[in-house]
Amino acid sequence: MFLDEFLDHVFTLLQVLYIGASFGLLEFLFLRKKYPEQAVALARLLGLGGFVFLVVGLYQAFSYTFYVYEEARHIHNIFVKRSVLVSSVWMIFFLTLQIIPFFRRKLKVFLSVSFFALCSLVLFVDAFILYYSGLHITPTAMAHATGAVAIIAKSFFQPVPMAAAIALVVAFWGVYRLLLAISQGNRFLSQLIFLVAALCVLVACVMRYDLYFTLPERLVLRPFVHHSEVNSDYSELPEALQKKLERFGIFYNYQDFYLISRDDMYTDALPKVSRKEFQKQHPNIIILFLESFSSRLTSVYNQEIGNVTPNMKRFSEHPDVTVFHNYYNASTPTATGLLSLLCSHYPTTSHVEIETKGILSGHRLECLPEILKQHGYGYAGYMTSVEKDYGNKNRMFVNMGVDDVLGTQEMSAYIQEDAKSWGYSDHQMFPEIFKFAQQHAHDERPFLMMYSTVDTHPPYAFPKDGHRLDDGSDDVFDTFYSTDEAFGEFWDDFRKSDLAQNSMLVLVADHAAFPSQPVRKAFPEDLDLSYYDQNVFMTYIPSSTLDNEVYTRANGVDFTPTLLHMLGINESHSLEGYSIFEARREYPNLLGMHDLDLYINEDGQESISGVPGLLDCDGFDKNAIEADLPLTLCELHFFYNWKKLQFQKGRFWKHTAYQARGAS
Repeated sequence: MFLDEFLDHVFTLLQVLYIGASFGLLEFLFLRKKYPEQAVALARLLGLGGFVFLVVGLYQAFSYTFYVYEEARHIHNIFVKRSVLVSSVWMIFFLTLQIIPFFRRKLKVFLSVSFFALCSLVLFVDAFILYYSGLHITPTAMAHATGAVAIIAKSFFQPVPMAAAIALVVAFWGVYRLLLAISQGNRFLSQLIFLVAALCVLVACVMRYDLYFTLPERLVLRPFVHHSEVNSDYSELPEALQKKLERFGIFYNYQDFYLISRDDMYTDALPKVSRKEFQKQHPNIIILFLESFSSRLTSVYNQEIGNVTPNMKRFSEHPDVTVFHNYYNASTPTATGLLSLLCSHYPTTSHVEIETKGILSGHRLECLPEILKQHGYGYAGYMTSVEKDYGNKNRMFVNMGVDDVLGTQEMSAYIQEDAKSWGYSDHQMFPEIFKFAQQHAHDERPFLMMYSTVDTHPPYAFPKDGHRLDDGSDDVFDTFYSTDEAFGEFWDDFRKSDLAQNSMLVLVADHAAFPSQPVRKAFPEDLDLSYYDQNVFMTYIPSSTLDNEVYTRANGVDFTPTLLHMLGINESHSLEGYSIFEARREYPNLLGMHDLDLYINEDGQESISGVPGLLDCDGFDKNAIEADLPLTLCELHFFYNWKKLQFQKGRFWKHTAYQARGAS
């Protein structure tokens, strides 16, 4: 053990001295007086190698600091080892070009600089995504970032990123001049000797094969190579895995085309939850989807953060409000988060498939808006302050049974001023939500109205009309405080209106806060932040007789069954979740899925995979699964891919969806 640690430290020391020692030694061996040309060439190579090592080292250190799923973040020297490995590859590429005799000098320089420029640009973009999301560039991260271009552009024009960009431009010119000098004349001997030395260092690094699997560069490239394709290997779900999934409440009709068919939402009706009038006509429903509202970021659930959300705290203390604890998100980000909430479905559809392929634009899942309409509800609307077609949410909601989907363009007819956040700020939107609700308050049939807040979306760019908390030193807490303030004004207006007498008001997070650097900075003691966390979920029903606090462990797929149970709506269905007041108590184990992350919460023990496309399951044997053991991440990954294949076949659709197409 001591010898291993000693050799590890020696190896690290050699790597730290990689540039200076290897180049200096070679230059010394050539002796300046006897071989002046070789000495000058090696000195230039020393400069180039040092610069490459500096660029690569800065990126490795940045990745080591901000990547959420850093497997070796407690090993202090890991980024140095990675830097040597990657620097060696870069230098070998440069030098190989130089010793190829049939390449012209200008072509060699052009290829070298182009390679450097391309790699630098990718690393620069990746650094932005790393800081704001905790993830490297992936197809999902790129698609999700398209809606954040304006904010990232604003962030770019700050002193630090601007200085970095200027430094890179200067570096391009410096590398170009240096490569011109290196390629001048006949330097074949010195370059060949250096190439051999660099190869030796590379071989030494490759012998530490574990470094390869944690290289950020590999994490950047692999998802693009392995993204979203599902093959016939996942056509059948092993029986042992089916048994394991039953502990999570996953019961499918494997012999039928339609995998889910349940006779009822619940067994026993809840005690009368409100006044007698609601036995004849259901209440209106207003659902506020709170962007990235992990419960830890509210004063309702986490008193240690102080007075960050005083109005939600005031809301939670109302006698007609029920606060749900131990409630997790089932997916992330917003598009699939809302799908899991409203359609009670663990989604396997990535953000890329939604954005670029329109996979969910024609879905036939059974969802809350349509169910409510079948039970006497009239108007159903969804509002967001960003463009409604972002993530194809407009068509996704239309297929849920929503009548109107209003985004930035549509809301501009009502809000006669410039947008003050990502789109219109929460302070701009909440008054309009109240007005829309009042317009439908006297409809013959009850309405469903939904709104997604925006200000608390990472990277927490503070809205122009917001108000900061205390000294305004933390953008995360400040944005949550600002959204809470906007909600507080809405809550006051709501209570003074007739809506308080005939409407249910629901506050629920669309998903947990991303484990980005700002959030990790706000909770430095918690090293295991992930894309899955306990979330806000609170409901107001006038004259409610429900408990004020519920502690059953549940997640997003239980949202719709729970609301339907509260409303007394009971019918056959194809939902995956359960009512928190009833059947979910029998299945306290939870799952989470999206191509950002896979999540298992079994017997209170959490397992988080990171990006599914990077999960190492090469040795997984589906025939060796033991039903009595806990569910593993590779088993969940197999289920995820199996379910993706079944989803593409339409086997999760509501029963009537495919009859016209003759599915059987």
